[in-house]
Amino acid sequence: MDQLTAVRTTGIYCRSGCAGRPKIQNVELFTHRAAAESAGYRACLRCRPDQLPVPETDPSVPDVVSKALELINDGFLDTGSEEDLGAAIGIHHRQLRRIFSEHVGATATKVAVSRRAHFARRLLDETNLSMDDVAYASGFRSVRQFRRVVRDTFQFSPSELRKRRRRGSAVDLDGGVRLRIPLPPNYPVKQVFTFLAQRATPGTELVDGLLYRRTTVSCGHVGVVEVEGNVENHELAITAHLPTLVELLDIVGRTRKLFGLRSSNLKAVDALNSDPALQRYIDSPSVFIPGAWDPFESAIRIIVGQQVSVLGASTVTGQLASLCGTKTPELERFGLSRCFPTPNQIAETDLSSLGMPRKRQQTLRTYAEWAVQGRLPAPEKVVDSEEVVVELEQIPGVGPWTSNLIAMRAFGLGDAFPSGDLGIRKGATAALGMRSLIKESELAQYAQRWRPYRSVAAALLWEAAADYTKESSLT
Repeated sequence: MDQLTAVRTTGIYCRSGCAGRPKIQNVELFTHRAAAESAGYRACLRCRPDQLPVPETDPSVPDVVSKALELINDGFLDTGSEEDLGAAIGIHHRQLRRIFSEHVGATATKVAVSRRAHFARRLLDETNLSMDDVAYASGFRSVRQFRRVVRDTFQFSPSELRKRRRRGSAVDLDGGVRLRIPLPPNYPVKQVFTFLAQRATPGTELVDGLLYRRTTVSCGHVGVVEVEGNVENHELAITAHLPTLVELLDIVGRTRKLFGLRSSNLKAVDALNSDPALQRYIDSPSVFIPGAWDPFESAIRIIVGQQVSVLGASTVTGQLASLCGTKTPELERFGLSRCFPTPNQIAETDLSSLGMPRKRQQTLRTYAEWAVQGRLPAPEKVVDSEEVVVELEQIPGVGPWTSNLIAMRAFGLGDAFPSGDLGIRKGATAALGMRSLIKESELAQYAQRWRPYRSVAAALLWEAAADYTKESSLT
């Protein structure tokens, strides 16, 4: 993890490896940029610690703090309060403030304010947007608030920061705003794009090599988001073609979740590395699990995929989007023709023409109806994987495989485990050195030792499935 080094004599904090060589007696260490800023330090203009690839996570902090930080990075405090955040993770807001003070060094509110300020800094660096547009795209309620927070955080005004940006850092594109997301050194760019390509919904999503493109709805209007992977520079470039920039910060957050950049899973990998069955599949400090652009959309895709191939599920999901999704003829130049259906659209549509059993059609309809009625668990307010699994399995047609996969992919929970998944069973068979395919019940029992990090274990076993195929071909 990149530790932050603050220098008392200069009032500046840096990332490790910065060229500055302060005297050790003048150094103060921090694990989160909000903590350094709360102590009165500003980010170094040379090494730019504010541009760290992923949110700072310390494996030693309690899981409840990690979950709270994830929710803040997802924008929870853009609309909610610290009281709401405490309730979402199951603790009192006073306890929330205490543990944040102890493990982060700043309040949850300060972390949220820092998030908006640093996003604004990126827009000042990487775009030529007006100050008004930067303010509202960063989630500030007014330009005055934006200017005050930026000055408090960086000790420079927004105009001064824009003048200081490096030559060539801004990118001008007709009809789009472009931003860069630096990637961790071990991020598997090509593998993640391949994963998304196999599961793309025709008409709604398009993946061409290292380019991902999809439709989105912003403030009731249709837009397009493009994400391009750059292996050489090790970054993702987001180009947002939006009717309004008010939801730009949310768009970046959705992109991070989709590409598995919410957190680095350092604690999970450290814990699982002691298991001989998984050791040889852990070749980096982190494991990245692709998530969901939209939890409802991902859940529908998973339900459609029951007992069919990945390709078959993508085909049928495309038929569903074509049947009841909103048409977008204005986006045909991007190779996109539909928005993914809303819960109302699915609930009100006759699904009998879809190539799937009637029971699965009814499961889709029921899931959509529950979403309309507000009966589904709220992704931003759940922590316990088992609780979500139990709730989802109240829906007829949603069994353990479906509920655990939704908890893992759509909700981003860390302790879900679809033990009935064929790929996971194959991976476990190879990892454990077994001669025949492991039974679902046997795997579920064995996986108890991987709690509370079974989602990461599942991701590792999917990778291990390739060894099962190789070994099978030799026998």
